[in-house]
Amino acid sequence: MGHGTFASAPFSVTKAGVVKAESGTIGGWTVTGTQITSSGLVLDSSGDIRSTNFQPRVTGWRVSSQANGTAEFENVRIRGTLATTTF
Repeated sequence: MGHGTFASAPFSVTKAGVVKAESGTIGGWTVTGTQITSSGLVLDSSGDIRSTNFQPRVTGWRVSSQANGTAEFENVRIRGTLATTTF
């Protein structure tokens, strides 16, 4: 839908049920070309999962696959083993 050529349409559903959409909302989540967001959570195609209020060293939290993996939280409780090569 939205284009004369099926492959170029911004929205399509194949006979197999595969959905393609460039943006929209699903169950309270907003979908864009690079993010899926809710009122409190961002899933970013760059590799970040974070709270919507995340500001480095200030507020919120983030887990990132960038820079070989990083995480930032205010408080952390670990119930199992914490292993590290440096402290």
